[in-house]
This record gives sequence, structure tokens and C-alpha cells, in this order.
Amino acid sequence: MRVILTRLETEFLSSADIRASYLVAKLGKAMADRETGERGFLITGEESFLQPFNQGTTDFTAATSDLRVHIRANYNADERRSKLDSVASIELLARKWLEQAAQPEIDARRRINQTSVNTLQYIQTVLLRGTGKNILDDIRGIFDELQVTFNQSNQLQVSGLVMQLAKAMVDQETGERGFLITGDDKFLEPYETGRYAFRTTIPKLKNLVDNYYEIDAVLEKIDKVEELSARWQLEAAQPEIELRNQVNIGTRASRCITRSTQKPTMPRAGNGSAAT
Repeated sequence: MRVILTRLETEFLSSADIRASYLVAKLGKAMADRETGERGFLITGEESFLQPFNQGTTDFTAATSDLRVHIRANYNADERRSKLDSVASIELLARKWLEQAAQPEIDARRRINQTSVNTLQYIQTVLLRGTGKNILDDIRGIFDELQVTFNQSNQLQVSGLVMQLAKAMVDQETGERGFLITGDDKFLEPYETGRYAFRTTIPKLKNLVDNYYEIDAVLEKIDKVEELSARWQLEAAQPEIELRNQVNIGTRASRCITRSTQKPTMPRAGNGSAAT
């Protein structure tokens, strides 16, 4: 699916169709949100972690519908057929993922007796302390504010870059959670891809903001996203990955790792209250 999304986005960008490119980016982020929500639920068993999954499902349906309408209104018959076939392929793959992977895994997780699975207990303790989630929530809040600013001024190219930046963070979160669940290094691929995408998208966004806006507050928000992303790496992602590595190689008992994660949580960005 990522291959089709990337190809479609490239086609739309090459023809300067910013609206369609934005909708493809929205589709990609919606699928990443669904995957992140599912993995968060698989780790914790907490229904609240399915919120991104449910929201991503809603966003995916809306973006797919909007993209179809846009293609039918702006392309000739041959171009329409090719692009609508790609959209149909994306929908088919999303449905297969839901029916053959996500929903069965969610159903199975609901049946798990958590007390019998030591690794899940350990991971639950790591994530439920809240440090990483609270930082990511702060980042999402800034993304939402930036989207409102750019959408209100109809700057879809800039809004599309914000969407790409948000997806890069979701990919990092998804990859990290996949690794925490499985201990398999291949699940870190989206994490590394997301880190690279984040690093390369930030300067593009700043450049466009410099071209279109003279608003210091916008650049301050982008700088804050960078700061919070670095905090998430330092305080959550990297320590959790290292702990999972230690479980894998057996250098520490998982109950010792669990104890080491039971520390006071960091204050959330922007206020002095403790994370929950």
C-alpha cells in the first residue's frame, strides 16, 4: 500500500495537483494512525489506545471519498481510470489488512489473560507510565494548530507538509511499538524511516513558511515540535528500545526492567503538572 500511495503522491505532485497530493498524504497518515492505535492496544490491552485506530478509520474513509470526487472532476477518462484503479487498490489492501490482520489481532488481544504473559506485563508498565504518550500528545496538539492556520489561509502545500511531518511521527511511534511487542528488529523499519522523514521534512516546512508567512509564532511552533520530538527520543523511545533489547538478550530479568521503569513521570510540555 505504501508503494501505491507514494506513486500516487508523486504523480499528483509532478502535475502540480496540490489538492490531490494533500488527500493522498491524508490517506497515508490515516493508515499510519490505524496501525499505531492497533499496536498500542496490542501492547497495553487498554481500549483508549484504539482511539487513533478508530479516528484513522474515519479519516481514511473521508479522504478516499474526497480523492475520488477530485479525480473524477479534474482528469480525463484515461487518467481517471488509472488513478481510480489505484484508489481502489488502496481500499482493497486496507480492507484486507483490517479483516485478515488488525481485527483478528484486536479480538485475540481482548481474550488474552494478561497475568500469564510476562513480556506484555513488562511492556504495559513501560508504556502506561505515560511519558512518551504525553509528549506525543503535545506534538499532535501543535500539528492540529498548524493545520488550522494553514487550512484557513488555503495553503494546501504547506498543510500537506504538516501532514507528512505528522505521519513521520506516527511511523516512529508505530515502529517502536511493533518492536516492543515482538522484539524483532524488522519492526523498527518504520521507526527509522519516520526519523529520516521527520529530519528531511522540517527544513522544507520552514522554507515554505518563510516564503508564505511572516509570523514568528508559526516558526516557534515548528521549533517546539522539533524540541518535543527530541525529548520523545531521549526520554521514551530510545530507553524503551534499549530495555526491550536487554530483555531479548537476557542481560536483565524482565521484573528488574519493570522496576526500573517505575519512576516519577516527566512533566508535560507547557506546564508543570506530572504526566498521568
